[in-house]
Amino acid sequence: LGSAHVSQAVFYGLPHVEDEHAFLFQAKVLASGRLFVQSPPDPKFFPTQFVIDKEGKRFGKYPPGYPLVLSLGVLAGQPRLETPLLGAPGLFVVFLIGRELYGSLVGLLAAGLGAVSPFFFMQSGSYMSHAATLLFVALFVLFFVKGRRSTNPVFAVLAGASLGMGFITRQLTAAGIAVPFVLYALVDLRRGWRSVIKYGLMSLAFAVFAGFLLYYNRVLTGNPFLNPYELWWPFDKVGFGPKEGGGHTLAAGWVEAQINFNLLSDYLFGWPARLSLAFVVVPFLALSRKLWDWLLLGSAACLMIAYMAYWTSGEMYGPRYNYEALPMLLLLTARGVVEVWRGLSWALRRLADRVAPRRRGGTEGVGRVIAGAVVALALAALIFRGIGEYLPKEMAHFTGWYGITSAPVDAVRRAGIHNALVFVNGARSWTEFATLDAGNSPDYNSNVVFAADLGPENGKLMLLYPDRQYYRIVGTTIKPYAESIASTAE
Repeated sequence: LGSAHVSQAVFYGLPHVEDEHAFLFQAKVLASGRLFVQSPPDPKFFPTQFVIDKEGKRFGKYPPGYPLVLSLGVLAGQPRLETPLLGAPGLFVVFLIGRELYGSLVGLLAAGLGAVSPFFFMQSGSYMSHAATLLFVALFVLFFVKGRRSTNPVFAVLAGASLGMGFITRQLTAAGIAVPFVLYALVDLRRGWRSVIKYGLMSLAFAVFAGFLLYYNRVLTGNPFLNPYELWWPFDKVGFGPKEGGGHTLAAGWVEAQINFNLLSDYLFGWPARLSLAFVVVPFLALSRKLWDWLLLGSAACLMIAYMAYWTSGEMYGPRYNYEALPMLLLLTARGVVEVWRGLSWALRRLADRVAPRRRGGTEGVGRVIAGAVVALALAALIFRGIGEYLPKEMAHFTGWYGITSAPVDAVRRAGIHNALVFVNGARSWTEFATLDAGNSPDYNSNVVFAADLGPENGKLMLLYPDRQYYRIVGTTIKPYAESIASTAE
């Protein structure tokens, strides 16, 4: 519900940044049962950002995983609710992982912390792909853990498929998250032929999705290994060198990693003095011998390291390239809270034993209760600060982001126009056009079609849309096209 509120109150149920518009466009294409649509006769009238026209094909530059998921919302007529609806299952999977690894207390605490995270609210309220990727990588971790502890091959297949969906959504993210688990699997192969079969099935399931991505690229670009990113910006590549990001270097990547880490230390829970990551380190300060603690920490760290190879820090609604580390960070935070509670209980018990050694049995329970109350009150104060002070400031900061609001959409709705072609004045700037472009169909044949206002060239587009009413919208004022042009001339 919180993410749905953010979606409507902050983002007006609309895509804002370039990425989101491309995701929504491609989701509409996939919802129509196609991988691409035919380019419009004159594409410059429909300047959707990060949407590519190549050899008569029009498609979004991003991989297909998230648009496939978002297409379900398109088919249901509520795409704006897709990411909020993905958030709750993601946290439920975090609970299941925690219960499987550490018990129900840690699982419930981890999911509860996620439910009050400003980072979670903002990403799950947007049209970005991170909420979907988080769900996929969390499912991968869950099924990997279950597969490690079970002889049932279904878990291995599900783990590979979950990672595969993550890969066709955000390749670099899935690769970073998976590194420690792959290394662990290589060591685990020593257990015998059952492990070989299990990890072989996991790899095959993953390969199906990776193969689909290669097919998808070939259909769109003509080359299975050509990333559509490069069709928009040839320098948009992962790696270091003169052709990657216009000269990306390891030093620049390290700076970006530090920027994202510092943002994460605030943004994760919105706690003061960068305490959001404080509990994560507690199990390791206590010299944890739990293998899964180290795997979770390694997975989060490898994700952050992986994005050093990408040329931009990607800050948007928080340090978003780190978002898929959220399941690991929530679980480790919950582990840290429980360890603090146990440590404080032990300290109080030792103190009570010195003060009243004859009442040792009775003081243990009291110590646990007092320690629990202290930790709970401290955690409640931190959470209150996060959702009561930090989150509202972030919501206010991103309200109307990029100057996009629902005002033009509301104006068109109030006008009640039908069978119309509407020219959006000022649309040479993509943000001017973007708000209304979200209402276009991918074939630009919907009841109301929105096009960029190109002045004297508009007549060319009118010839392609005969038997329609023509309008022009300036800001939130919509008038019949001829009347608007006449008033402008006056």
